[in-house]
Amino acid sequence: MFMSHQAIYQIFLHRDQDRLAILNLTTLESCKSRGDLISHYKIANGLLDVNWLASTKLMSSIACHGPANAIRGHKKRLFVQLSNCPARTNFLNNRVASTWNNLASSTVNAPSLNSFKARLDIHLVCTKATTT
Repeated sequence: MFMSHQAIYQIFLHRDQDRLAILNLTTLESCKSRGDLISHYKIANGLLDVNWLASTKLMSSIACHGPANAIRGHKKRLFVQLSNCPARTNFLNNRVASTWNNLASSTVNAPSLNSFKARLDIHLVCTKATTT
């Protein structure tokens, strides 16, 4: 369905956030974040071969079993590498660590890339709904 010129003009009278909501689009920041998470999933599951200088490190508390395991999250939690170098904070591992660690275990352990994307979209929509 094509929009008339008048309808398109009416959309551009709105603020940016309202315009994105009307057109059912996401912000550039959320698109980049989603892409980074998908790239990390590919790397973590061997779908994308990367030669790391320093490979990703998982958090040490993931080896626990029992009731505390449910509180601490999934078994693939990332360790955030602290650094004095500003460029190091922009590495893929550090960009995705906090969001990746907040994902549900079912999302992180998705059997395929497409199921990961679908579960990730559900997670992102739910977190967006709770923050707005």
